[in-house]
Amino acid sequence: MTGHAVAGIVFICVFAGALGGLALRTRLPDRYFDADSRDAMALVVALVSTVAAMVLSLLANSSSSLMNTQESEIVVSSLFVGALVVAGALLLVVELRHGYTGLIQISSAPLKSALAQIGR
Repeated sequence: MTGHAVAGIVFICVFAGALGGLALRTRLPDRYFDADSRDAMALVVALVSTVAAMVLSLLANSSSSLMNTQESEIVVSSLFVGALVVAGALLLVVELRHGYTGLIQISSAPLKSALAQIGR
């Protein structure tokens, strides 16, 4: 299969997914459109774009390393660093949903101080 055929198939799949999302939007309950859901989706979109950028950079790196086999160590270390970045992003997405009680705890003192200043 040529590169153009693969690109065409990927384009069709992404376009069909977008059309499917538009069709399903009218059937979803309103709770999926509140501010928390939109914030979670923004985090997911950022994560997906970061992973896509890493995949493209690793693809470029691996294609150049085919010419030089000594760069295989760089590819392995790049994959390891990429896996750590994705794992860290997923940890932040999961933990910041419950910022006051989770593994990463945020102090409520600055928020209380700001609310006290607003209340004056």
